[in-house]
Amino acid sequence: MYLKRRFGKLSEKIPFRWSFSRHRQFKICKRQYFYENYPERCQKIMLASQRYKDALSFSLITYPESPEVTRKIKRIEHWIGEVVHKTIEHVIDTFLSDEIWLSEENAIDFALRLTTEEWKASLNHKNLDKEKMTGPILFEHYYNQPSEKFSDLEKAKKTVKTCIKQYFIFLTKHNIKRLQKSCLLRIKNEQDSLFSLEGIPISVKIDFGIDDKKSKKICIYDFKTGKKSNNHKDQFLFYALWAIHKMNKSRENISGGPVYLYPKYEYHPITLSEVQLRNLKEEIAALYKEAESLHEALANTEFPKNLFPKTNKTKLCFNCRFQKLCNNSFSKEP
Repeated sequence: MYLKRRFGKLSEKIPFRWSFSRHRQFKICKRQYFYENYPERCQKIMLASQRYKDALSFSLITYPESPEVTRKIKRIEHWIGEVVHKTIEHVIDTFLSDEIWLSEENAIDFALRLTTEEWKASLNHKNLDKEKMTGPILFEHYYNQPSEKFSDLEKAKKTVKTCIKQYFIFLTKHNIKRLQKSCLLRIKNEQDSLFSLEGIPISVKIDFGIDDKKSKKICIYDFKTGKKSNNHKDQFLFYALWAIHKMNKSRENISGGPVYLYPKYEYHPITLSEVQLRNLKEEIAALYKEAESLHEALANTEFPKNLFPKTNKTKLCFNCRFQKLCNNSFSKEP
């Protein structure tokens, strides 16, 4: 069923699933949440803005990329995490399909090739069809803001190599290579990632886990390549809810936590409490309800600036990949 809308067809319900990343984004900056999740609507508003068109005609501002392209932009630190995760997935998938564990040397070789290819493509993004780029456009390249920490490709490769080495330390310390592949927990498809929390559709992306069917215990590992953060605990709580509602596990049989791979291996197991899970459920319900009301209001609002306000933490704006869109589009409307 669709409602009659002034500004295009929007489904009656939010057209995407809730997740930890959307949950966190909605709390931090609703404007960023809008850009991320309503790219088509954002583009229409941007192009319909008369003030924006006037500014373009006088060349007062540079025309920003489409929201779809802007969503490809990633900070180097976040991108390094993606390269490491892709490599870990490659190692695990190779074992599951061939029953052979890749050597550390082969895994590092895979990771460094990927790092080099995507870095060079990002540097050359102005000469490429951005819509067809499979890799990211690095924030520092796009906005010409060189990173002191990752000023060149070799520094990025050094960090990636360190993370893969620490991952193999993890495999050894946790005796992962001795496990049968039937014990390894992997989300195979989109349906496996989805669960319902009191009618709210939620999806998760679990890095790796062990499902011991005899003891009915499950251990979920979340690999991290950046600094320690309180958000990592909140993210693990989302995974715990998935294990409870999708895998029918009791809270007492769920373990795990973040595994830090840089600058050295560290495992921080998290102890779950009923209070933590209850508080998170209540917060999810409240934020999702607010997101639903904004989704409905969006259909009858020409300029959603007031619906989706920017964060008041300017430091977050400096690091946001939607800088150009946010500064140059409908945010200038009254």
